Amino acid sequence: MRLLQTIMQVTGDAFEVQYYVIEHFLYWKSKEKTLFTLNMCFFAILAMLPLIIIPLRYLIVAGMWGLTCSSSPFFMAIGKSLLQVGLEYGIVLERFAPAYIDGVLWKIEMVYIPRVQAFLRWVPYASRYIPSA
Repeated sequence: MRLLQTIMQVTGDAFEVQYYVIEHFLYWKSKEKTLFTLNMCFFAILAMLPLIIIPLRYLIVAGMWGLTCSSSPFFMAIGKSLLQVGLEYGIVLERFAPAYIDGVLWKIEMVYIPRVQAFLRWVPYASRYIPSA
């Protein structure tokens, strides 16, 4: 009887979660969540592209070597030293990044977005949604 109740509860919870995901992420009830879902699907496609080139057996072997190396004191010491070097470079990068990021954001807003808008003004259906400059 407990098994039956547990199965019913898990099934009911699964349907509630699925209904919530479908309602909020796929049926455009929340535009932000739907955009997040579309972005994650795009990144998943990009992440799967190497699987077209690299055979799965190589990835499995690399993963097994990684698991073996994670318990080796030698590879743990190398990993810690590489992490320390990476953190030191991160500290240096932290000094230069804000000015660089401001420049990139300015270029995106002032150069790239207007170019895309100018191109989209020539697309028949999209031109209705592009504000004129």
